[in-house]
Formats: sequence, C-alpha cells, structure tokens
Amino acid sequence: MFVVLQTEERATGFLQRLREHISPDEPVLTKIAVRNGAPFFILTVKKKKHGVQWEDVTYAAGRCASRIVASKELELPENGPIKRFVPEYLPFVMLFTTALEVIRKRGIPPSDVSLGVIDRRGILNHIIDKAAVRASVLKVVTDRTERYGQASEKLMDECGASLIYGTEEELLSGCNVIICNDRLDAKNAGAAVFSVFDSGVMQDTDRSFTAGNAELPKEYASVIPAGIDHMVFASALYELCGVRRLENTTYGTLYCGKTEVGLYTAARKLGELINTSVR
Repeated sequence: MFVVLQTEERATGFLQRLREHISPDEPVLTKIAVRNGAPFFILTVKKKKHGVQWEDVTYAAGRCASRIVASKELELPENGPIKRFVPEYLPFVMLFTTALEVIRKRGIPPSDVSLGVIDRRGILNHIIDKAAVRASVLKVVTDRTERYGQASEKLMDECGASLIYGTEEELLSGCNVIICNDRLDAKNAGAAVFSVFDSGVMQDTDRSFTAGNAELPKEYASVIPAGIDHMVFASALYELCGVRRLENTTYGTLYCGKTEVGLYTAARKLGELINTSVR
C-alpha cells in the first residue's frame, strides 16, 4: 500500500481564515480500491500559515509515510519519516515487454534475433522465458546468477530452450538487440539498444530506443489522482500493491534518437536494423 499526498491552498478570505483558526481542517484519508491488488490511499491536507504541516502528514499516513506518491512540484522534507516513493522495477519490466512487442509487431523471425539483456539485479528472471519465442539466442548479463540459474533450468525443462548467462558484458558480443536499464550499460554496442534511460548519450543514433509515454490499462488510468506522474503511480501499484498485470503493459511510445515514435514505427526501424545485421 502507499499514500498519494495532495495539498489544498490555505483560505484567503478573512472569515474563512477565522473559521480555519477556530476549527482547523484535519487531513482527510480516503481509501481507494484497486482491481487485482491491495488498495492505496489519498491523503488530502490543507496548507496552513507556514505551509504543509508535515507532522500531521506523518501521523495521518501512518506506516505508509515512507511510501509517499506526490506531484513533482511538491517538495517533501529531506530528513525524517516521510519518503517519496521512487520506482525500482516496473519501468525496466515494461521496457522488456515493449522491446519484445516491437519485435513481434515487425514479425522478425526468431532465427534473425540474437537478444542480450543486461539485468544486474535479476529483475526480469521470472519473465525472461517470454523472450525465448522471439530470439534464437538469448543471453543475460547479471550479478544475480543464482536467479538466472533457476530461470535457465525452467526454460530448458518447459521450452527446450537454452539461456546463456554470466557476469561479464563481453557475453553479449554478437547480439543484435540489447535490452538494458540505462543506455550507458550497453556502452558502444553496435546492436539496437532498448533502454529506460539514455543518460544523454547517443541520442542522435537511430539504434537507440528509449522509453517514452506510459499507457496504462483503463481501470488503472481512471484512478490516477490529478498531478501525479503516470509511471510513478503505475510503479507504486505494481511494487507496493501487487498489481502484477502491469508487467504485461507496454510503453505507448519510444524515443528513437530524439524523435518520439509509436511502436509500429519503432518496429519498422528495428526491422531495417535487423535486416542489415543479418546480411
């Protein structure tokens, strides 16, 4: 569970200020049900003379005070029990799903795809088998080799497919598609690279595909409070409320260099790159 923090401005009229002084508004905590997951809460607080009363927020949020989702414009205290939620897993999971969908949309034969994944933390080990039907060669660079050892055994037992994994990035030599969290992780690879972040490098190259706009299923998009970043909200649902369905969600757009494109356009471009690499 988590808390979405929303603030209201202080009353401006004399009578409203007087009423506020005599009977201060208390924070309002509203529980919101979520399909296929635990609920979240919206905490609405009215600013006072010196802004947000963070002690009131801490008390009202309770154990969720360390899992606060708020607008980017709202500055949270740097020290203390109140912590802004920062996505850890879903952006990379969605990027992986999106890359596989781009390959599917183009209809690229698995025999033409040699896929490398840089997953140092072992985030994708439970869904890595989805890549087996899109690539003839599947390699993973990870620091969590024990997780991928189990995934490799499962993949062989259930699909008869092999998974090559290790800790060194040289393992990805020969891959024509690479999926990673940060574009820097792939360094100067000559492959088509899908990443969540581009870190300002190689933005002009047509071989880089970076996460763009997140499009959530309607039942989750409809409950996003005003002013809240969609990706942050979706990540909180996935990571804190257990909405696992979101790992099947793709980004609606990708950035190819500096140009934002739809997945069909990205698929066409990827097809051109793959055709060049297998000639």
